[in-house]
Amino acid sequence: MDGFCKGSVRLVELLLSSLNLSTGAYNALRRSGIHTIIQLVSLSAEELLRIKAVGKKRYREIANALDNAGIKHKF
Repeated sequence: MDGFCKGSVRLVELLLSSLNLSTGAYNALRRSGIHTIIQLVSLSAEELLRIKAVGKKRYREIANALDNAGIKHKF
C-alpha cells in the first residue's frame, strides 16, 4: 500500500506514538500487532472493538486522537 498523505508526511511512516494515546490504549494496539497509523485506520469499528482491552472508552479515545490529528478513519 502506498499510504495516505497528511501534509508531506506519509501515514505509513507515522507510528502510533505520534497520537499521544494513553498507555493502555497504546499497549492494547501494539499487543494486537498495530504499530503504525496506516494499520490503525484500515480497521473497521468492529475490528477495533474486538481488540482485547479496547472497549468503548478506549475506542472513543483512539477515534478522538485521530480526529484531533486530522486523520480520516472508518470508525
